[in-house]
Amino acid sequence: MKEIILFFLLLSTTAWCAADESIDLYQQIELLKMARTATVVLVPERWFFDRRLDESGLKEGGCTYTTRDPALVSSLVELIKRADVAVASNVEGPCGGGAWGAWGAHEGIFLNLSNETEVKFLLGRNFIGQNARIRGEFSLSDTFKIIHVTTERSLIHDLMQWAVQTGEPEVHNARRQTECKNYIH
Repeated sequence: MKEIILFFLLLSTTAWCAADESIDLYQQIELLKMARTATVVLVPERWFFDRRLDESGLKEGGCTYTTRDPALVSSLVELIKRADVAVASNVEGPCGGGAWGAWGAHEGIFLNLSNETEVKFLLGRNFIGQNARIRGEFSLSDTFKIIHVTTERSLIHDLMQWAVQTGEPEVHNARRQTECKNYIH
Protein backbone atom coordinates (compact mmCIF):
# COMPACT_ATOMS: atom_id res chain seq x y z
CA MET A 1 0.00 0.00 0.00
CA LYS A 2 2.87 2.40 0.81
CA GLU A 3 4.32 1.83 -2.66
CA ILE A 4 1.02 2.75 -4.32
CA ILE A 5 0.64 5.92 -2.26
CA LEU A 6 4.27 6.89 -2.95
CA PHE A 7 3.74 6.27 -6.67
CA PHE A 8 0.67 8.52 -6.82
CA LEU A 9 2.41 11.19 -4.75
CA LEU A 10 5.37 11.18 -7.13
CA LEU A 11 3.05 11.19 -10.15
CA SER A 12 1.02 14.14 -8.86
CA THR A 13 4.20 16.06 -7.91
CA THR A 14 5.65 15.53 -11.38
CA ALA A 15 2.40 16.63 -13.07
CA TRP A 16 2.21 19.70 -10.83
CA CYS A 17 5.85 20.61 -11.55
CA ALA A 18 5.39 20.28 -15.32
CA ALA A 19 2.26 22.47 -15.27
CA ASP A 20 3.94 25.01 -13.00
CA GLU A 21 7.08 25.16 -15.16
CA SER A 22 5.02 25.44 -18.38
CA ILE A 23 3.24 28.51 -17.05
CA ASP A 24 6.50 29.93 -15.74
CA LEU A 25 8.30 29.31 -19.05
CA TYR A 26 5.52 30.95 -21.05
CA GLN A 27 5.64 34.03 -18.81
CA GLN A 28 9.42 34.21 -19.00
CA ILE A 29 9.49 33.90 -22.79
CA GLU A 30 7.11 36.86 -22.92
CA LEU A 31 9.82 38.90 -21.13
CA LEU A 32 12.13 38.43 -24.12
CA LYS A 33 10.56 41.41 -25.87
CA MET A 34 12.53 43.52 -23.34
CA ALA A 35 15.83 42.29 -24.87
CA ARG A 36 18.39 44.97 -25.70
CA THR A 37 21.43 42.85 -26.58
CA ALA A 38 21.54 39.43 -28.22
CA THR A 39 24.38 36.95 -28.46
CA VAL A 40 24.28 33.60 -30.25
CA VAL A 41 27.10 31.09 -29.87
CA LEU A 42 27.33 28.32 -32.47
CA VAL A 43 29.63 25.30 -32.56
CA PRO A 44 30.17 23.71 -35.99
CA GLU A 45 28.97 20.09 -36.09
CA ARG A 46 32.38 18.74 -37.06
CA TRP A 47 34.11 20.20 -34.01
CA PHE A 48 34.76 17.79 -31.17
CA PHE A 49 35.77 18.55 -27.61
CA ASP A 50 37.32 16.34 -24.95
CA ARG A 51 34.43 17.07 -22.57
CA ARG A 52 30.77 18.02 -22.65
CA LEU A 53 30.41 21.73 -23.15
CA ASP A 54 28.79 23.81 -20.46
CA GLU A 55 28.11 27.54 -20.73
CA SER A 56 31.71 28.66 -20.20
CA GLY A 57 33.11 26.01 -22.56
CA LEU A 58 30.58 26.99 -25.19
CA LYS A 59 31.48 30.69 -24.93
CA GLU A 60 35.20 29.95 -25.03
CA GLY A 61 35.12 27.36 -27.81
CA GLY A 62 32.31 28.53 -30.08
CA CYS A 63 31.66 31.17 -32.71
CA THR A 64 30.03 34.19 -31.06
CA TYR A 65 27.67 36.58 -32.85
CA THR A 66 26.46 39.65 -30.93
CA THR A 67 24.26 42.59 -31.79
CA ARG A 68 22.56 45.58 -30.19
CA ASP A 69 20.59 46.35 -33.37
CA PRO A 70 16.94 46.48 -32.21
CA ALA A 71 15.67 44.93 -35.46
CA LEU A 72 18.06 41.96 -35.20
CA VAL A 73 17.35 41.49 -31.50
CA SER A 74 13.63 41.52 -32.23
CA SER A 75 14.01 39.02 -35.07
CA LEU A 76 15.94 36.66 -32.74
CA VAL A 77 13.16 36.88 -30.16
CA GLU A 78 10.65 35.98 -32.89
CA LEU A 79 12.81 32.97 -33.91
CA ILE A 80 12.70 31.74 -30.32
CA LYS A 81 8.94 32.18 -30.10
CA ARG A 82 8.42 30.27 -33.37
CA ALA A 83 10.68 27.42 -32.19
CA ASP A 84 7.91 26.01 -29.98
CA VAL A 85 9.96 26.05 -26.78
CA ALA A 86 8.30 23.66 -24.33
CA VAL A 87 9.06 22.23 -20.91
CA ALA A 88 10.74 18.85 -21.33
CA SER A 89 8.47 16.11 -20.08
CA ASN A 90 11.05 13.32 -19.86
CA VAL A 91 13.54 14.79 -17.40
CA GLU A 92 14.21 12.41 -14.51
CA GLY A 93 13.27 13.35 -10.98
CA PRO A 94 10.63 15.67 -9.51
CA CYS A 95 10.59 19.01 -11.30
CA GLY A 96 13.51 18.04 -13.52
CA GLY A 97 15.95 17.56 -10.68
CA GLY A 98 17.58 14.41 -12.02
CA ALA A 99 20.22 13.63 -14.59
CA TRP A 100 19.39 14.19 -18.23
CA GLY A 101 21.70 11.74 -19.91
CA ALA A 102 24.71 12.74 -21.97
CA TRP A 103 23.57 16.31 -22.54
CA GLY A 104 26.03 19.00 -23.54
CA ALA A 105 25.59 22.50 -24.98
CA HIS A 106 26.40 23.13 -28.65
CA GLU A 107 24.47 26.33 -29.22
CA GLY A 108 23.63 29.16 -26.89
CA ILE A 109 21.37 32.18 -26.96
CA PHE A 110 22.04 34.96 -24.46
CA LEU A 111 19.75 37.98 -24.19
CA ASN A 112 20.26 40.96 -21.92
CA LEU A 113 16.96 42.56 -20.97
CA SER A 114 16.34 46.24 -20.22
CA ASN A 115 16.00 45.39 -16.50
CA GLU A 116 19.57 43.93 -16.46
CA THR A 117 18.33 40.33 -16.39
CA GLU A 118 20.22 37.84 -18.58
CA VAL A 119 18.23 35.14 -20.34
CA LYS A 120 20.07 31.97 -21.32
CA PHE A 121 19.12 29.18 -23.68
CA LEU A 122 21.66 26.39 -23.92
CA LEU A 123 20.85 23.90 -26.66
CA GLY A 124 22.32 20.47 -27.32
CA ARG A 125 22.59 18.07 -30.20
CA ASN A 126 20.63 15.33 -28.48
CA PHE A 127 17.50 15.00 -30.58
CA ILE A 128 14.59 13.30 -28.88
CA GLY A 129 11.28 11.92 -30.04
CA GLN A 130 9.88 11.32 -33.48
CA ASN A 131 9.73 15.03 -34.18
CA ALA A 132 13.48 15.37 -33.56
CA ARG A 133 13.23 18.05 -30.89
CA ILE A 134 16.37 19.55 -29.37
CA ARG A 135 17.09 19.33 -25.66
CA GLY A 136 18.10 22.44 -23.83
CA GLU A 137 18.00 24.59 -20.73
CA PHE A 138 16.34 27.94 -20.19
CA SER A 139 17.16 30.26 -17.31
CA LEU A 140 16.86 33.84 -16.12
CA SER A 141 19.73 35.30 -14.10
CA ASP A 142 17.43 36.84 -11.51
CA THR A 143 15.66 33.58 -10.61
CA PHE A 144 18.56 31.10 -10.77
CA LYS A 145 16.01 28.50 -11.87
CA ILE A 146 16.87 26.21 -14.76
CA ILE A 147 14.00 24.84 -16.80
CA HIS A 148 14.73 21.85 -19.04
CA VAL A 149 13.16 22.51 -22.41
CA THR A 150 12.86 21.16 -25.92
CA THR A 151 12.64 23.18 -29.14
CA GLU A 152 12.04 22.55 -32.80
CA ARG A 153 15.16 21.25 -34.55
CA SER A 154 14.81 24.00 -37.18
CA LEU A 155 15.90 26.55 -34.57
CA ILE A 156 19.57 25.68 -35.19
CA HIS A 157 19.29 26.49 -38.90
CA ASP A 158 17.36 29.67 -38.07
CA LEU A 159 20.10 30.74 -35.65
CA MET A 160 22.72 30.26 -38.36
CA GLN A 161 20.69 32.40 -40.78
CA TRP A 162 20.27 35.05 -38.09
CA ALA A 163 24.01 35.05 -37.29
CA VAL A 164 24.90 35.86 -40.92
CA GLN A 165 23.22 39.24 -40.46
CA THR A 166 25.34 40.22 -37.45
CA GLY A 167 28.70 40.36 -39.25
CA GLU A 168 32.01 38.79 -38.30
CA PRO A 169 32.02 36.34 -35.39
CA GLU A 170 34.02 36.83 -32.24
CA VAL A 171 36.27 33.83 -31.65
CA HIS A 172 38.36 33.21 -28.54
CA ASN A 173 40.43 30.51 -30.23
CA ALA A 174 42.49 32.18 -32.99
CA ARG A 175 43.02 28.87 -34.82
CA ARG A 176 39.27 28.60 -35.38
CA GLN A 177 38.71 32.14 -36.70
CA THR A 178 38.53 31.05 -40.36
CA GLU A 179 36.37 28.05 -39.54
CA CYS A 180 33.86 30.28 -37.76
CA LYS A 181 33.72 32.67 -40.70
CA ASN A 182 33.12 29.82 -43.13
CA TYR A 183 30.62 27.96 -40.93
CA ILE A 184 27.61 30.15 -41.63
CA HIS A 185 28.63 31.96 -44.82
